[in-house]
Amino acid sequence: MWCSLYNVKKWRKNRIDGPIDSNQNVPVDFSINIRHINANAFEGSDPLGGDMILTQSQIAGIKKNLELVSNDSSREKRHAVVYKDCTWSNGVNYYFESKPSEKLKAAFDKAVEAWSKNTCIDFKKDASAHDRVRISTKRNGCESQVGKIGGEQFLYLGRGCDTFDNVAHELGHTLGLLHTMNRHDRDEYITMQEWNIKPGLHNEYIIIPIANNENYGMEYDYGSIMQYKWKSASTNRLPTMIPKDLNYNSTMGSEMISFVDLYVLNRHYKCEGKLL
Repeated sequence: MWCSLYNVKKWRKNRIDGPIDSNQNVPVDFSINIRHINANAFEGSDPLGGDMILTQSQIAGIKKNLELVSNDSSREKRHAVVYKDCTWSNGVNYYFESKPSEKLKAAFDKAVEAWSKNTCIDFKKDASAHDRVRISTKRNGCESQVGKIGGEQFLYLGRGCDTFDNVAHELGHTLGLLHTMNRHDRDEYITMQEWNIKPGLHNEYIIIPIANNENYGMEYDYGSIMQYKWKSASTNRLPTMIPKDLNYNSTMGSEMISFVDLYVLNRHYKCEGKLL
């Protein structure tokens, strides 16, 4: 979750000592569709967070806190909330800049319903609201800004993004969710196989420090819609992430919104009586 503090004691950097044998009997599954779509759309790019469009202020905040943690990893870092006004407290205002395809419109409506029916977050079509999301289909790839930025912000749903899981994932970012594998405590649950990641895509797996997001005490959710698959961004069809709990080898990531996804949003948006 963007814009808050982790309730954890200590950050530590993962040390990788060598390859871990993967289960060759598990069917190959590179990633959620977004990773594959964006790899083709933005080949050669090295964004921080892949499909997450971060503002310069957000990037600067992450880098600053990474430096603080690196300089003194033994101390818990608790800074003031950097981005206090990042929730859509009055609902998400949105509009399509051009008429979407029927398939995209159906996927978008279904994703909006899935997020809103179990939270207190409303979505409203409003192209004139001061704070609004402009949805574009003209740019390749699936991308979103993270949390409410203020003013007009963008959600890109290009070719191949017109499925429920892709739209729901991007709306998760719009609402403030980060990728699960960017969690501060990721290395307690996942062993990274960095040598299997495609060149230029390593930044997608950066650990975001405790001062920039919040997990509300929930354990790592392998089945989150915000979690990439275990072979995401692989350069050689081998795993880029191996779960500590091997029961999740072939099931990391999900095409559906998980209970934990909803719980975290309800906590973040202070939704009374919703999954709490």
